[in-house]
Amino acid sequence: MKDRRDHFHYVYSSDLRQRLNISSLEGHIPDKPIEEILSNEINAFVTNRYVYISVELYASGRPYSLPAQSHPIPVPKRNPNSSASQKVKWDEWLMLPVQFCELPRDSVLALRLVEFGTDLCLGSTVCEVFSEIGELLQGSRDLWVWPMVEPDPRYHNSSTSARGQIDKNHQMHRLKPLKDKMNFKENSNIEWLNPLTTKEMSQLSHKESIVGDFMNLVIETESLAFREVLEYACVYMENGADQDVTVTTHHSLRKIPDFIARENIVEEAHLKVVRSIGRSMTENKKPSPSERDRLMKIIQEGLTENDIENGTMVFNYRNFLSSYPNALIPFLTSIRWLDPDEKSTALCALDNWAPIKPEAALGLLGDSLAAKQIEVRKYAVSRLRTAQGEDLELYLLQLVQALKYESQAGDGVSRGLEQFLLEMAQLDQSIGSFLYWFINVEAQNEANEDFRSLHSYDFNRFLEHFNSSFYKSRREKQRAELLRQEKLITDLINELRACEKYSSRPERLERFKSRLEDETPREEYGTFSDFKPTMYPLDPRKKIVGINVDKTYLFKSAMMPALIFFKLEGGGEVGVILKVGDDLRQDQLILQMITLMNRLLLEEKLDLKLTPYCTLATSIDAGLMEFVPDSKGIGDILRKEGSIGKYLQECRGPRSVVMDNYVRSCAGYCVVTYILGIGDRHNDNLLITRDGKLFHVDFGFILGRDPKPMQPPLKLSREMVEAMGEEGWKNFRNFSYEAYINLRRHSQFILSLFELMLDAGIPDIAIEPDKTLQKLRERMRLDLNDMDAIKHFQLVTDQAISSVTARISENMHAIKIWTTS
Repeated sequence: MKDRRDHFHYVYSSDLRQRLNISSLEGHIPDKPIEEILSNEINAFVTNRYVYISVELYASGRPYSLPAQSHPIPVPKRNPNSSASQKVKWDEWLMLPVQFCELPRDSVLALRLVEFGTDLCLGSTVCEVFSEIGELLQGSRDLWVWPMVEPDPRYHNSSTSARGQIDKNHQMHRLKPLKDKMNFKENSNIEWLNPLTTKEMSQLSHKESIVGDFMNLVIETESLAFREVLEYACVYMENGADQDVTVTTHHSLRKIPDFIARENIVEEAHLKVVRSIGRSMTENKKPSPSERDRLMKIIQEGLTENDIENGTMVFNYRNFLSSYPNALIPFLTSIRWLDPDEKSTALCALDNWAPIKPEAALGLLGDSLAAKQIEVRKYAVSRLRTAQGEDLELYLLQLVQALKYESQAGDGVSRGLEQFLLEMAQLDQSIGSFLYWFINVEAQNEANEDFRSLHSYDFNRFLEHFNSSFYKSRREKQRAELLRQEKLITDLINELRACEKYSSRPERLERFKSRLEDETPREEYGTFSDFKPTMYPLDPRKKIVGINVDKTYLFKSAMMPALIFFKLEGGGEVGVILKVGDDLRQDQLILQMITLMNRLLLEEKLDLKLTPYCTLATSIDAGLMEFVPDSKGIGDILRKEGSIGKYLQECRGPRSVVMDNYVRSCAGYCVVTYILGIGDRHNDNLLITRDGKLFHVDFGFILGRDPKPMQPPLKLSREMVEAMGEEGWKNFRNFSYEAYINLRRHSQFILSLFELMLDAGIPDIAIEPDKTLQKLRERMRLDLNDMDAIKHFQLVTDQAISSVTARISENMHAIKIWTTS
């Protein structure tokens, strides 16, 4: 059923009744005149006074109905030593003796405060029934009751306004129209201002009721509701009101400040003044030590567009911060880009700012307001041009995602990043190969209607430009190599798909090998066992010339991925795991992040012996994964050797080197997997090489997700710790703390990489894209200083070692492996 608001309800006006609630009266109720007391001897001995409210309708200044009266209520006695006001409460509904259809347009209510027994009028007031636009007034109203006067129905809202008896010192009389509008919900709803105004007026009303000589009467007109759910307005329909009337008006143009139409006028005006002062008064001003610490914390933690307070501080100290490259992105985030003056200030500062590193420019290519400015994107691309080709490879995946925001920059269309990537693809063969596969996967995603609705960028068009750019620059040979590589990998994937109908692993392996041994040459490259030199997809600087079919192997997992050994040009082989029916984009992202983190740690002279093997998604459900030879899962080691320490004793190389590799790699992967929130960690996806280096595989759960409940945030079992020994455990602590602190210092770079991947279709990011960055911030604990961060990570590792649920899950996994083997 549709919402009742979608319907117009007709109501007979004869069915409407005028009901009025007399709520309460507060103030100093006048004493009876002395002559009134003396005229009646009985009054002199009466100690309790009773009062009631009399309500009468007036129209055109004359009575229109009989009066309705409330019940008499005793008046509280006044303490002669106190200035406190008196309060009388009725909370009584009165039915006026008139129907709604009989009400004239100029109807008013005359209310009198009457003393019971003497019928003496102690005060009165008048209020209208209809508003200025003819709407029946509903809801609560506060009325001033003027003492010892009869009501004058000629004047609304007061019985004495025409007699000059209003005390100009009484502020509530001036504010009463505003309070009525708030009661009738006619004014704008400003969440932060309305409660403050209501509280202030209530305090002022109470104060004036104490010191003043007037009284405040609260009444309520019954609201019109449909089935007691939805409230409706009721409008007075005059004769001829439904006829069209042509009115000619002459408008005069008036220019008002741009912030008047906004919601929080006071805040906008204050912010404009503060930041305007900042332009002139803080040119050469330096922050105090406490302000400097706060600015450095903002730079480390980053700045959001809604953080007005910190943004204003960054803006005002921009000249001081201009010597800090990492402060550029917080500064640009603090700019209100709709303000022409601030935009001009930002662009001038951009030219004089200390140059940022090329990788930091990724933070200026996303979906933020700053990144949508064409000048800012041009600056970011200019910084990327200073990067080395090998460095660009590390975050090429994010640069492809940044293309989605390219056409959204400013009012025009900016293609600077697109042109830059096309140029780099021709100059660097490795970048060209990876770029082609990344773009190819995104082009496949465009077939998804939901994906296309989110972004206006056309990756198929980019592919056309990509292909044509090689011919325009006379690099047809390079383009032919890319086509040969694509054809080879596509054919391999199709051959493996064709064998999926064989459920038995030995039979599927035999069929797959027979297809690889087929001697029918393909026009593009030749046969699988012997083909033309082709770029190796996982490392395009190498060339592969064939497949060693005899070594082909199918793993025992459900998808049965294939292990293929390519023969390298010049001798040697390289192993590749070919996966079909599995989306490798998430693994590709995590392994890219591990590679980047390893590079960051190496720059800090901290080598943690990580093994960041390469993964490449060639489509949304297939791809290649580098095979790490001479490695064994910890699960197999514990089942066969009994302990990790015994396996390490059998590893190649000196004992000290093997143990150092093991301790360092354990520390590195504990930190990396904790920050990235890698889940589903068990002994069979932790492997150790023959020289003692531990590494992780299978990244199907990230950002804190885990298929098993109540798991620790990182994988560190007792068996892993026991293999380190006492000295190794101390070194593990030191290595992990140092790695955690160093990676926290690069938090903005890590966050910018993930920010560009929010719309990439990564499964665990797509679940809650708006919470992705917050999850990473929580893992890195940017709110803590270095010492507190070390204590936090120490607590995390201790919890992982002593986790009971982790041991239970590990035992259940071991039982599952044993029953299926």
